[in-house]
Amino acid sequence: MPPEINCIFTKGLIPFVERVVGPEGVAALLRTAGRPREYLIAEYNWMPFSVADDLVRLSQELMGEPDEDRWARRFAEDFMDWKPSHDERSWAGAYTMSLGSPRAVYAKTGLLSNAKSWGTEELLSIGRRRAVLRLTPHPGVRMPRWACTWIRVCHERYPTNWKLPRARIVERSCAARGDAACVWEVRWKNPPLGARFWGATAGGAVAAAGLAAGLATAAAVFIGALAGHEFRWKEVSVVALVLVIFSYLVFVKGLTLPFPMCPSFIENCRIR
Repeated sequence: MPPEINCIFTKGLIPFVERVVGPEGVAALLRTAGRPREYLIAEYNWMPFSVADDLVRLSQELMGEPDEDRWARRFAEDFMDWKPSHDERSWAGAYTMSLGSPRAVYAKTGLLSNAKSWGTEELLSIGRRRAVLRLTPHPGVRMPRWACTWIRVCHERYPTNWKLPRARIVERSCAARGDAACVWEVRWKNPPLGARFWGATAGGAVAAAGLAAGLATAAAVFIGALAGHEFRWKEVSVVALVLVIFSYLVFVKGLTLPFPMCPSFIENCRIR
């Protein structure tokens, strides 16, 4: 089976050429593709990879851009800009935003790839802010430079979904330039944890401090009693309980320090 590419590619290419060249540019693309516009902007359709390559060459000619790498970067930037209209907006944009962070997107490398029919995209390693990705063309497939640049720039732009700086990518090798595969080292900035995280963390710390204060008081009584010659569980337990209650009444009720006596998992706690 000859390699194919998903029509999400032409869903972005057609309006891109239309904005730059005009309706005559779109007409030329449709003639070359041999398909109507409705087919080429439907993301469930596929087209031969060789036809996509022909469309790129035609677009470069129509736009007067002889540099393939520069054209591909310009196209990818337009492709990744958020589009309000259904005709231009892709499911991939909405889906990647729903993942919540750049790291979650990079962790799904391969599942989101548009290269499945003509190449294999793999996640070689991933950390909190760094990943290494590899894109290997299938045997017999000649990978054009525009395809490499298009996919790479999309990876650069993923963090901008969350208004973060774009990722920094170091290109270690490129299949379009004679290497066995494209290998990219990606570094990005994660979204801040936010007020909800820190609020919950602070609340948990206060609760833990309150519980620890009570346990520390009781532990101090038991440890001190163990040093004596006569240790009696009943008497020591009563003393520990009295001191815990005394500490609670003085520091929590009297001084109104925010140390709850019950951990959060105990519902309907009567000690407030």
